[in-house]
Amino acid sequence: MTPKQEDIPKHGERSVKQALRRTISWLGLMETPDTPNAPVHRRVRLSMYLVLFMVGLVSAWGAWQIEKSEAVRLADAEVIRFAEIGRAHV
Repeated sequence: MTPKQEDIPKHGERSVKQALRRTISWLGLMETPDTPNAPVHRRVRLSMYLVLFMVGLVSAWGAWQIEKSEAVRLADAEVIRFAEIGRAHV
């Protein structure tokens, strides 16, 4: 029997699935918490990393917003300065 073309995995497809399955298994997401082999510490670690990532994302977004508002403030200050110079010459 020769395999059909659609039955043959594409290049890298099998390794990606295996890597994903290994990662999910390592994180302990395949086992339920009521089994004695469930690695709860991995789930806690994953949760902590996700929270840390979210805090970093929010901090980066806040810094970007502050930088943007500072640029607007500087542009407004420059317009006010030019208006004062123009008023002084009138």
